[in-house]
Amino acid sequence: MKKAHLQHLSLAAVGLFILTEAAVASGYREFRDWQVNCSSALTCRLTPTLPDDAPFYAFTFSRSNAPDAPVELTVGFRETLPDASARMDIEITDGPALSLEFAEAEQREDYSELHFEDDAVLRSLIEAMKNGTEMTVSISSDDPSAITEVSLSGVTASLLFIDESQDRLERTDALQAIGDREPPASSPISAITSFDELPAHIAADFTDDTGYCGGLDDDRFAAMEGVLVDRGDEGVMLLLPCGLGGAYNFPYAVYIGGELATLRARDFPVMGEDGPQSEPFAYNIDFDQTTDRITSFFKGRGIGDCGTLSVWSVENDGYGPSLTLVEQRVKDDCDGDYGDGPESWPLVWPAAQ
Repeated sequence: MKKAHLQHLSLAAVGLFILTEAAVASGYREFRDWQVNCSSALTCRLTPTLPDDAPFYAFTFSRSNAPDAPVELTVGFRETLPDASARMDIEITDGPALSLEFAEAEQREDYSELHFEDDAVLRSLIEAMKNGTEMTVSISSDDPSAITEVSLSGVTASLLFIDESQDRLERTDALQAIGDREPPASSPISAITSFDELPAHIAADFTDDTGYCGGLDDDRFAAMEGVLVDRGDEGVMLLLPCGLGGAYNFPYAVYIGGELATLRARDFPVMGEDGPQSEPFAYNIDFDQTTDRITSFFKGRGIGDCGTLSVWSVENDGYGPSLTLVEQRVKDDCDGDYGDGPESWPLVWPAAQ
């Protein structure tokens, strides 16, 4: 099946979708009134089910898997941002009242978002949420009747899932399962969210409009989130957003090397109509560090009832990581029949018997 040409979308059109769906396939769970998304780079985002009349469309806590990483909060407003002199008052049943000053937040006007990074305050808020049943949020510049009530049912289970996903169980930096285990000095899996984090010899591939992966701006690159996999003596692998995507397909490139200084772009092996081939990009990728496998689901159309599912194993060929095509499934007919999902579609590789 030929891939459709991808149409350019503005950042404003895709930003929220990327953050909540496309970039995070590896770990999604619902716990009563809260949902958790953990990306391939193990950045986890915690969001509540909000009332339809809430003044904000998002109230999202996020935390990377870096040792002792801070808790951050992003609040996205349905209308324009409130005045910078406003504040958000939060009251929790059987807990303390807290306030977040808008003047202390980073403003993201393209999304009508405020981003809070005061880890001490946000950790205090989370501790109060763990012991409460309901949270009341109000904006000081709004009509006093514009108060949002948020159920806290499911918060503790969500936090436990985040700790487990990020290997923080019984660690001193856990959110829920706090113990005596000290964090490691570094993690073998980490997020790449800035061009400045790229090795110098490949940065131009992304920062130049005509580069191998050019066309992305800083915000969209950060939202799509790359993954750095440090395999120790077996080398390094980067899975990075590469070029402009479409409404539901987002391309990634893989860079592999014995170390950061020797990284170079590699193709993904695939099976074509005439036999083995390779492609420079994979779409909507997910990396599972427990199985050392990369999964790509290219959607033939938005509802995902057709397309291509590909799975590669990450192995060591003696010169660094290498990719081996383990499975490829294709469904050409966009007929609304999902079957049992892409995992049940006709096999292209290994060849069906």
